[in-house]
Amino acid sequence: MKNEQPPKGKEDLNLRLEEFRSKLLKLQNDWSNLKSLWSKADIENDPLKADEQIQELETTIVSALVEILNIDGEERDFLYSSAQKIRDENVGHNIQVRGVIEASNICRENCLYCPMRRDNLRQLPQKRITSEQMVTQARVAHEAGIKELFIQSGEGTRIIPTVVDSIEEIKSDPELKELKIIVNLGNHSEQDYLALAQAGASSCLIKHETSDKDLHEEMRPGSTLERRTSCLVQARKSGMYIGTGVIVGLPGQTDESLAGDIIYAGKLGSWEMVSCSPFTASDETPLKGSSAGDFYKTLNMMAIYRHLFPKARIPSVSNLDNQLLTSRPENLTISGQSMGINAGANGVTINLTPMDIRKDYKIYDTDKKRHVVDFSKAEMISKETGLPLDTRKTTEELSLEKNHPSAWNKIYNEQNPNEIPWNFEKVPEWFDEIIKSGWIKPCRTLDIGCGLGNYANYLSESGFNVLGVDFSEEVIARDREKFQKNNLRFEVCDALDLQSLLNEQNSNTFEFVIDISLLHHIKPEDREKYADSVAKVTKTGAKVLISCFSESDPVFKGKTAFHNPDTDTVTYVLSKWDIVEIFKDQFIIEALNEVEFGKLSKIGNSMTRRRHLVKLIKK
Repeated sequence: MKNEQPPKGKEDLNLRLEEFRSKLLKLQNDWSNLKSLWSKADIENDPLKADEQIQELETTIVSALVEILNIDGEERDFLYSSAQKIRDENVGHNIQVRGVIEASNICRENCLYCPMRRDNLRQLPQKRITSEQMVTQARVAHEAGIKELFIQSGEGTRIIPTVVDSIEEIKSDPELKELKIIVNLGNHSEQDYLALAQAGASSCLIKHETSDKDLHEEMRPGSTLERRTSCLVQARKSGMYIGTGVIVGLPGQTDESLAGDIIYAGKLGSWEMVSCSPFTASDETPLKGSSAGDFYKTLNMMAIYRHLFPKARIPSVSNLDNQLLTSRPENLTISGQSMGINAGANGVTINLTPMDIRKDYKIYDTDKKRHVVDFSKAEMISKETGLPLDTRKTTEELSLEKNHPSAWNKIYNEQNPNEIPWNFEKVPEWFDEIIKSGWIKPCRTLDIGCGLGNYANYLSESGFNVLGVDFSEEVIARDREKFQKNNLRFEVCDALDLQSLLNEQNSNTFEFVIDISLLHHIKPEDREKYADSVAKVTKTGAKVLISCFSESDPVFKGKTAFHNPDTDTVTYVLSKWDIVEIFKDQFIIEALNEVEFGKLSKIGNSMTRRRHLVKLIKK
């Protein structure tokens, strides 16, 4: 009997994959030998030092890396599969979640690729976080079960004392002291790195962006690769682990340069953290109109990193989603970040920056080009890749504790606007009657929790100067696009931090405020803070109009709080006494009535019909 032979095509494929596997093994073996040579030459303390024997092996490795950076087809699939296996064996079969706090958008550097470059400072509201805000966000991370806090900022010396003070306070808190602190603050002095390390920062990320000396100086005018390298060495000598990263696709960059970036990270001893991100041309920089970085070359580089830095934290960056939008094959059904995880990455970063700072931290041009990752996006990546998150709590559990922006972003991102219960063509009759009655004349108005912008638009058409605010980036982006011709303004802002609206012009207080269906989403322990927040942005004599769920509505059947599975949000039902207690210190209660809404808001399988209608006057 003759032995059955595999089909010719399959036999050729098997031979190709075996040949590619041999190349990978040779690369890993050469890399191991190179690491030994680096160690003997003490290369970590002088990564730019030349050595003939080392250079010869580096040249061999560069040739192999260039080939692998450009593979596609079945070989690429094999590379990613191998990277996944190495990741699972070395850092675990899960996705490590870290929370990022963007401390300041003020930067002294003038990098050609970055919208936050020095030349753009006058075009951006300059923002710097306070120690109190940073510690508060660290607590948010802890409550969410996040184990790593990533503090990053534009490069500037004035942010260092704030970060040091914040880290010291975090580390002195019994509940927060186990948080691992990673800093990404750019080039600083040896004393600054030592202060950060002594405060409790365990790791320092300084992305070199490119190790091509000439390209580095072209892309980062006034800076040098030698200076960047010196800072990385100083950060490591301070006692912190170091990490570095590269931009894939910078104008003028070659594949040999990218291969050199991988070698550069190894020579520095960046074994804990390595990263790469595809280049995105910003309209607000000199590189406007340049071609974007290659999506698959970026993934290939991530997979190579996993083979050569097996225990490293390799993030799947949010910009992968942006790049995939322009190169997505028709048969793909998962996000760019999920593809990064499938290429060997093991981390995603959730944005915990306070809203007033986040909206002006423009590292990827406008808000529309920047994909901000929240809890729900991280869970989507988990579902798409089949890897669990390493946090202790799910989005639903977090939503039961707090109405996170993630829940609302999910609603506005995934649901058809026509299917959202509180979206309607006309405002309710009671609202129309109040405005037309003359109780309030057209004036400077704030719509808190503006949602889909219906009330703000109605008031604008009635002659009011309206600013709508919401903590959902998704709905604010939608409102800006929908009402761009209606002379309306919309901003991302947390209702508990309305005073951040006054940072740019202290005179921007309001004469009229509306809160339609927000108060009943404020946690009971935050209600006093909410009243204080409203008071800080209103003038004496200003009028406030509030509509919220009433405990007298039979739908609630005596419940004071419940989780709505349809929207994954929490509602807290209020009594008249609750409302009096919330506002009595800073506002005169002019009216506290109830109004019939008809079938307006869906709660599970029921429809709410009755709400409180509150009129306040600022004392």
